[in-house]
Amino acid sequence: MGKWEMAVNLSVVFWFVLISSCAVSVSAQQCFNFSDSFTPNHAYDVNRRALLSSLPSNVPANNDFYTADQMGQDQNRAYGLGMCIPGSDRQNCSNCIYFASDGLIDRCSNQTEGVAWAGIDTFCMVRYSNRSFFGSLDMVPVIQSLEAEPVIQVTLTDFDNAWEALMRRVIAEATSSSSGSNTMYYGADRQQLGTSRSIYGFVQCSKDISPSNCEQCLRKNLDDYRSCCSGRQRGITERPSCFMRWDLDPFFGLFEDNAAPDPTPPPEKGKKLLFL
Repeated sequence: MGKWEMAVNLSVVFWFVLISSCAVSVSAQQCFNFSDSFTPNHAYDVNRRALLSSLPSNVPANNDFYTADQMGQDQNRAYGLGMCIPGSDRQNCSNCIYFASDGLIDRCSNQTEGVAWAGIDTFCMVRYSNRSFFGSLDMVPVIQSLEAEPVIQVTLTDFDNAWEALMRRVIAEATSSSSGSNTMYYGADRQQLGTSRSIYGFVQCSKDISPSNCEQCLRKNLDDYRSCCSGRQRGITERPSCFMRWDLDPFFGLFEDNAAPDPTPPPEKGKKLLFL
């Protein structure tokens, strides 16, 4: 994998990327530095920790793998939600939520708002705040993490056309009224690229927003690609309300049934940790 670049707007961000022989696992904790701060172990912090600590058991207990809750009273109340992709293994979901929640508790030590999109054996999202954000479309902070060197055996035009077709399709899947309640806000698919490669795409929105807001958020990610990222073979765009990722290799265990053979040589054995 090539070197990764990152553009960050209005946030303190901690990225963790695990590259192994079969997958890329990512986690980013966004600690909102434009929100209020609090004193650690203050009443709000106690409520925040209790709420985040409840999510690893509460989220996988629901059939839709989604929980929104609040804890505490008045100005010390903490609001939070957690979710995993539809059809997740419940233990994998719990592990992912724990990983994301623990990262927020550790990294966002005195920020009243934070969000983490995380992927290990499945994909999940955790968010907390001192304000009721449920139903609110939040487009910032935004993170873009991109493959710095586009190395593919097709023309730039062919790549961009395939990428555009793929992302339009998964956005439509995530926001279509014909999608079931459990699969709404989620889309994953692949697009043929030349004769031997595929692009894999994945989008997800926070389940508290409306389908129209989900589409608005994801289409802004699509517009950002057109203006900044043409030809980048791997990338992530993350906002509090939505997430988008594409890659030339399958990820998060989402594509086993339709994965194309990978013509590239296998990576070296072992794992490499990158902190971005």
